[in-house]
Amino acid sequence: MNPEYIQTQTPVSTGLPGQIAPQPTIDPTQVFSHATQAADPNFFAIVLSVIHGFEVFLSFLSIFFMLVIIYVVIQRNRLFMRENALHKTESEEPKKVEEEKKEEEGEEKEEKSSHPRFDRVLEHLNAGNEAQWRVAIIEADNILYEILRRAGFPGETLGEMLTNANPQAFRTLEDAWEAHKIRNMIAHQGFDFRLNRHEAHRVINLYKKVFEEFDYL
Repeated sequence: MNPEYIQTQTPVSTGLPGQIAPQPTIDPTQVFSHATQAADPNFFAIVLSVIHGFEVFLSFLSIFFMLVIIYVVIQRNRLFMRENALHKTESEEPKKVEEEKKEEEGEEKEEKSSHPRFDRVLEHLNAGNEAQWRVAIIEADNILYEILRRAGFPGETLGEMLTNANPQAFRTLEDAWEAHKIRNMIAHQGFDFRLNRHEAHRVINLYKKVFEEFDYL
């Protein structure tokens, strides 16, 4: 063994009585130094290169996992938002259906409570020409005849019904008479009887008062 490695000697028994053989002691620092000197100079460069490459690999791996985590978080948030939106839609759907149902019921009530014949009267009244105003008054007079006939007023014609009517039970009797007289002028005098917009609206309003009294409108 190289004498440089031997620092001290400790007595070791040789197995014979009274004799002790010296045993060498090894210094690890000097062994490492000697190994370093004996090793290939490129060995440590290769080791450092491998370590550096491993560090770079770990860096890229860390970045990769970080991106994966970010992606998972984003997808999780999107899924959470979709679930909330779906839950909100599902909770609002019954309300929407209920509102649509109420609207449909309201429309049905309006259709049931509407009066197509009187609507046609108003269409003729708003047509903008005298011929249509005449038609509106004649149609309103026909409606009045049907109302009084169904109410049981005696008489064959509307004039007879109005003549036999009791003023105490027929509050708008005078309005009905006035409107009916205008209708007769239109029917008997034709276009010799001049009718303007204002007068047409006034006469239709007279019929309307009578219709309201008998709950037609």
